[in-house]
Amino acid sequence: MNQLERNLKILGMTMLLGAIFDWATATLLLFLPTQTAAFLGVSSDRLILRLCGLLLAIPALFYLMAFGDTKRNVAIVAAAIVVRACLGAFFVVHVLFLAAPSSWLAIGLLNLGFAAIHLTFFKLSDFDFWPILRRAGNPPF
Repeated sequence: MNQLERNLKILGMTMLLGAIFDWATATLLLFLPTQTAAFLGVSSDRLILRLCGLLLAIPALFYLMAFGDTKRNVAIVAAAIVVRACLGAFFVVHVLFLAAPSSWLAIGLLNLGFAAIHLTFFKLSDFDFWPILRRAGNPPF
């Protein structure tokens, strides 16, 4: 196996780890909303937390597709990088500037870490980020 194939395999594994992280968080939000709310320092509106859990579980399905065939689903990887970076920035900004609970910082930093790892192995796999994101994986005309 050459280095390019190894980088693609690692990129796929990072997508799988991201899916597992999202599903673990979604499971906590769905089945233990009161305890999760206490940890996050938010009000325990169980319906909203369960809705957030469902919404968090959906992208993980796409991450599994990217894990299964990373080269074909490279647009999903590019979108995952953008989504994780935005979500991470959202949490970090809220902790630093809007007095959100400090437990949000861990979630933000984990998402920023996943985005950085995805982007690193994306680049090492000889993909160009902006052209793939702009074309959404479709071949040029």
